[in-house]
Amino acid sequence: VTTGSRCFGEHRGPALDRLAARRLYFASGAERRVVLRFSPAAAAEARERWPGAAAPRPDGSVDVTLETTPNEHFYGMVLGWGGEAEVRSPADVRAELRRRVEALRSRYR
Repeated sequence: VTTGSRCFGEHRGPALDRLAARRLYFASGAERRVVLRFSPAAAAEARERWPGAAAPRPDGSVDVTLETTPNEHFYGMVLGWGGEAEVRSPADVRAELRRRVEALRSRYR
């Protein structure tokens, strides 16, 4: 690798400081209010990840209310908690996650 002499003009796109946010997300217009419940074993990590959205429950679990788009990324994120997170509402998002879990069970039996 060698240092080159090519340079670019001044940046004219969106402000680059928007990329400094902890979690980069661009609204799609399809966002919905989704409530996730994290088990007591996952509660501390959920509270750390979503400090302003986590509501503790008497049994040690937490409910996290998010404005998010229920898409492939969202369902993968929930599944990535390995059963320590569940969709509480809305009902259609909960049903879709259940359908995906059943499809995975069927595939890997």
